[in-house]
Amino acid sequence: MFRFAVIIAILFTLPAVASEDGAYLHWNIDHTQRTPKPAHPLNAEEIGVLNHYKIEHDSEGRIAKVTYMQRGKPADGGEFGVAYTAFTYSPEQTVESYKNAAGEAVAVRGILRKVYHHPKGGFWTRVTFDNEAGSAASPNGYSELRVIRDTSGRVVMETRHSSDGSVVAEHNGFMSAHFVYDDNGFARYREFRNEHGELQNGTLGYARVAFKFDPHGNFLEEYAEDAAGASATMSAGFHRIEWREFNAYGMPARVYYFDAEGYVYQPYAYSAREYLPSTQRASIAFFGPRGEAVMHPQGFHRMNYIYAPDGSLQRRTRLNTEGKPVE
Repeated sequence: MFRFAVIIAILFTLPAVASEDGAYLHWNIDHTQRTPKPAHPLNAEEIGVLNHYKIEHDSEGRIAKVTYMQRGKPADGGEFGVAYTAFTYSPEQTVESYKNAAGEAVAVRGILRKVYHHPKGGFWTRVTFDNEAGSAASPNGYSELRVIRDTSGRVVMETRHSSDGSVVAEHNGFMSAHFVYDDNGFARYREFRNEHGELQNGTLGYARVAFKFDPHGNFLEEYAEDAAGASATMSAGFHRIEWREFNAYGMPARVYYFDAEGYVYQPYAYSAREYLPSTQRASIAFFGPRGEAVMHPQGFHRMNYIYAPDGSLQRRTRLNTEGKPVE
């Protein structure tokens, strides 16, 4: 399945970026949530092979349509039925909506539209949602997202609110998220701070998630710390994750995992990943610290991804350490 989550997870911003119509591996790598920043334009040969985004602009240079391309052809919509995302503009709103191949509105996890509210000529400051029932609610239990920006327009604080205005905690237990960026504009820290600006642990026991990216925006490292700066365990069970051995399109061949004491994570130390020429994942397998095949807690050592000729995901097969199928 093509990764539709990429586009719906990164919030659209204004004013428009000076990008061009064309094919890109990434449609927006701007972590500061100011201006869409397409990255890695593709040549004619790559367009026919790689999964990517086709970007089209309106007469004012704003992104109007992002089409999901799968192995050189428009995607069929995957599990959400979305063929492309459309953006429409008014002086104080930008509306993001989802369409099937026939141009009909479809819902993504129940959401038909996202509405970005922004002062005239400025960046958006809050997001509301229109769902299939006509009410304002997101699939994550909140109905409005509000942000605070610094003097350069970067988002430095984000809160989620229910329909009655009360704050809703994030998945990591933060009641609000504060952001710090590196010199390339990529997120360096996502933090939970109290009203006095002090780091405070969320409900999962950590106060900060730290990130490291290379200049192209590829993930290099992620780890968690508590309010005192000590290593903490993330919800996935490990403290730190490292991405290594990238191919030309930023796909890592190996991912390493460590616990809060700095030792390799148990029950697996790293995963090995293989990709198709389209950049779709072909397989993932898990190994111990000496390179021995081990089982993932979900009951498999290796998972293979099987695709149809058009590139849509058909099924996954799971194998044990002896290469035998598991249910």
